[in-house]
Amino acid sequence: DGARLTLADGSSLDGSQPVITFINRNLEPLRGFHVFMRALPKVLTALPEARAVVLGADERDGYGLPPPAKQTWRQHFLAEIGDQLDVSRVHFIGRVRHNDMLAALSISAAHVYYTYPFVLSWSLLEAMASECLIIGSS
Repeated sequence: DGARLTLADGSSLDGSQPVITFINRNLEPLRGFHVFMRALPKVLTALPEARAVVLGADERDGYGLPPPAKQTWRQHFLAEIGDQLDVSRVHFIGRVRHNDMLAALSISAAHVYYTYPFVLSWSLLEAMASECLIIGSS
């Protein structure tokens, strides 16, 4: 369908390589960010052409407990997994405009939706409307 997601460095993704998406308003454990980050090294090793696109704010606020040591959850989990993760294949794009989120979902081979019991997210509905394969928690 010609969808393309332009990244901050000017490069773009168009779905010609597998793209895995993850979306949270704030990157935090209550919404499964920890599960996603801990699984990502193995996923990207198993899929050497894949890229991950993470949408969401990298802030200390959100639901649940704050991250330790005055870090953000992103900083915390990147430090935890260390050099197990090829960060050149992971694109943290922050909060984006709605049409950029739709572009990310349009090129996504799989959308990850891990969460504790919570209100169904609008991003999951958008992923479903975009016909993404959903990898979700039970």
